[in-house]
Amino acid sequence: MPASLRAIIASGFMLGLWVSLGGCTHLSAAHSLDIQPGDRLVINQPISFAPGTTRTFIQYGRFTTRQHFERYDPHCRLEKKHLSERVTILAPDRFKIARLGIDQEEVAQLNPPLLLASLGKVRLAMGGDDFPPPTMDLIHLYLKGEQTDPALLRLTCAGALSDGSPADYPRNLRPDRAKINRILGQIGQIVSASSPNH
Repeated sequence: MPASLRAIIASGFMLGLWVSLGGCTHLSAAHSLDIQPGDRLVINQPISFAPGTTRTFIQYGRFTTRQHFERYDPHCRLEKKHLSERVTILAPDRFKIARLGIDQEEVAQLNPPLLLASLGKVRLAMGGDDFPPPTMDLIHLYLKGEQTDPALLRLTCAGALSDGSPADYPRNLRPDRAKINRILGQIGQIVSASSPNH
């Protein structure tokens, strides 16, 4: 077997190993969080959903909207299961966290990349393929009612929008329990299954 073919096979093996280990790290991240299935989400205030929407946003301890929340700070969103053409108001309640999911959400850029220079295949650009798209790291908390199937589907919380810049740290990190409780403020809180208030 030629040396170049052995090098290609070895490179492919190392790439496969790296992808596999990266996948394990991604999966284990959900297990390293300080929120677990069985914990509770306690909502202390009525939740209002505008007509034609299934989500309401929370930031700085206040309800807000998709158009008005600050994307460069962490936020949460409560999502209900069914769309309605009328305002929906859900009463305060307690929900069991049935399962967790972690995710990353890519956010579309409003402005196209600015091309500064081009010579053949070499480009100097601001944005576009030369820079990673801005993303938010998310945690989804899927909810189950105490007595019945709840109208709420999940609580999703996100770190600040980031393009990977070190300046975004630590606001861009996926929120933990303490950060989620600060985002929710008086609206609600996550209570541990082992807590006496559980």
